[in-house]
Amino acid sequence: MPKFLLLASLCCQLLAAELPLGPEAASPAKVGDRPAADSPVLVRTPDGKTVDVQEWVTENPTILIFYRGGWCPYCNTHMGELAAIEDELVELGYTLLAVSPERTETLESFQKENEIPDSIVLLSDRDGEAARALGVAYQMLPENQQRYIEYGLDLASIDGDESRRWLPVPSAFVFDAAGAITFAFSNADYTVRIDPADLIAAAKRSLAP
Repeated sequence: MPKFLLLASLCCQLLAAELPLGPEAASPAKVGDRPAADSPVLVRTPDGKTVDVQEWVTENPTILIFYRGGWCPYCNTHMGELAAIEDELVELGYTLLAVSPERTETLESFQKENEIPDSIVLLSDRDGEAARALGVAYQMLPENQQRYIEYGLDLASIDGDESRRWLPVPSAFVFDAAGAITFAFSNADYTVRIDPADLIAAAKRSLAP
């Protein structure tokens, strides 16, 4: 194999190896962490504009949700639950960000179809920068990846390896105005999501003096 092809192959393997295999192997950020505090964490808005999550979480108290995509019925149910409590969270002063590997062009239709209020900002993390920064990104198990591809789902590829796909562990993080995590919830079982009442309680605690 020519040297440049060998180097490219090794590079792809290293990029893939950076992500744990399967959701149980992920290491989500914890309370007190300040993910990627010294570097940008870039995602995209539905209109394709690039924004920095790191800047966002240091400007206002923020609730950051990771979901798998609009193709996931559990995610759709969860987004509906968030929509039901967003008024209270916004009144508390929070910015609500919902991040997934979905393409930017699907976010607007997903928001309309699920009647998600504009105060919940949907963001595309196609390259996985935010999911990696928060430790929730993982490589799909080969058997699951193949089954999902057969279903026709549009899954994001791991950078440098088009043959492998990744997903985020569904998670919820509450950030204070200084960009530190004050509450963290993740569950490797994608059917389990943060209870809305628990999220409100955590948001209130984070604002307490």
